[in-house]
Amino acid sequence: KQWYQRRVRGPGAVFGPVWSILYLLMAISAFAVWTETKFEKPLPLMSFFLQLFFNFLWPLVFGIAKDLKAAFGVIVVLWLLIVVNIGMFFSVEGRSWTHFLLLPYLAWVSFASALNYSLYDLNK
Repeated sequence: KQWYQRRVRGPGAVFGPVWSILYLLMAISAFAVWTETKFEKPLPLMSFFLQLFFNFLWPLVFGIAKDLKAAFGVIVVLWLLIVVNIGMFFSVEGRSWTHFLLLPYLAWVSFASALNYSLYDLNK
């Protein structure tokens, strides 16, 4: 259990602002898609809320359950869903720019995926 406290608990001064910015970008992106589609084309927003569910699931599996293997599975699914979401937002006519706002999120989740796998590998 020591690995978690020493290696995972990064500086709050980094994680708080980064996640605040990422959630702001995600909200702007989703709102812009919603104002264009009004749920007449539900797939882009469905993909958004599905990846958001996995975004909220990952810290529960990783941080609370401390199941590194399962958490890695969840974050791989999350990463794939973000890629799908980026493609879906790009396909919304008049709002194709919204996918750019999700790229920093994809980069951050890529970093978290590498961290998750590294911790899993070190703690097998």
